[in-house]
Amino acid sequence: MCPVCGTYSGPEAEFCTVCGEPLNTLARVFQRHRDARKPPQFIQQARLIAPELRESGAAGSQARMQEMETAETVRQQSIQIQMERQRAKDRLLMRIGMGAVVVFVVLVLAAAFLMAVSR
Repeated sequence: MCPVCGTYSGPEAEFCTVCGEPLNTLARVFQRHRDARKPPQFIQQARLIAPELRESGAAGSQARMQEMETAETVRQQSIQIQMERQRAKDRLLMRIGMGAVVVFVVLVLAAAFLMAVSR
């Protein structure tokens, strides 16, 4: 009688004819010894899916790297645009400053001329 499924397989049977469970002590010892040499089922399953996981992980890493490279390119372009704008502002301020100096010099010279003429 099978202790797992309850099927009667006969007095000489070493394994259950329905579920394959070892029926005598010696058969159980051999079954345990044979099972002990095999890795557990979860390890066997992990080994089967490992290549796929490795491949999808590599593809994901490649995609993330591409996204980071794109973001870095955009950041560098933004910095370049900001620097060009700042240079344009600096040139404008320089021109305004030089214009103010010229106006100041002209006014000083005009004042000096008027003082000289009025004496």
